[in-house]
Amino acid sequence: LSAEEAYLLTGPTDWRDVNLEAAIFATSGEDAGLVWRAQGASFYRLRLLPNLPNTAPKAQLDRVQLDR
Repeated sequence: LSAEEAYLLTGPTDWRDVNLEAAIFATSGEDAGLVWRAQGASFYRLRLLPNLPNTAPKAQLDRVQLDR
């Protein structure tokens, strides 16, 4: 996992119903994506996968729960 370019947006803890627009241009052939609603040891993640010439999914949405 590389963190060559990463951006962090934070705000008040009482934010509700926020709309986020992002343009992601993956040029390295590696996965790219967004992480949001990080709370404690869990977060949501959208992974955009390389556009390979196969029938594999090109995007994956996960809820991640880290073990502590």
